[in-house]
Amino acid sequence: MCSPTVAIAAISSVANFVGQQQQAKAQRSAADYAYQNTRGQLIRRANEEAVATGEASADTVKEAMKRRAEVNVQAGESGLAGVSIGALLNEVSMEEGTILSRNENTFENRLAALNDQEMGARALRQQRYLDAPNPSIAKVGLDIGSAYIGNMDATGAQSGPSWGTLLG
Repeated sequence: MCSPTVAIAAISSVANFVGQQQQAKAQRSAADYAYQNTRGQLIRRANEEAVATGEASADTVKEAMKRRAEVNVQAGESGLAGVSIGALLNEVSMEEGTILSRNENTFENRLAALNDQEMGARALRQQRYLDAPNPSIAKVGLDIGSAYIGNMDATGAQSGPSWGTLLG
């Protein structure tokens, strides 16, 4: 029969183990929630960037079409023809392409930045997982064994109070 000291140490170790398990689970849940929240915000921002880039590109194409129409009308009214009109139309197309290319590069850079932020959020979640308690059932056994051994006298018998002296 074990002494009250060993029994109390066993109960304390088991309670500590269960408490650490619950704390670890709570920390992991909080880390998952924070990550999912951040990820949702980043996805929303990526969608907003895609819409904004699409709108800017559509506006650029529309402006280029207007400019081409103006060049054609002005050329018809002034009697210009041939190479000079082609050069003006090519210039409009070049400006349109340059703007569209810049818009696309900006969009890709913004998506890359959002992806970097998502990777950072993922790493933070992983760190929070690593920081959570990692209870070990082996430690519970060692704590109980240490309490048992620490409660022995030189002959190997349990020392200290016994249940009989405590109860009566």
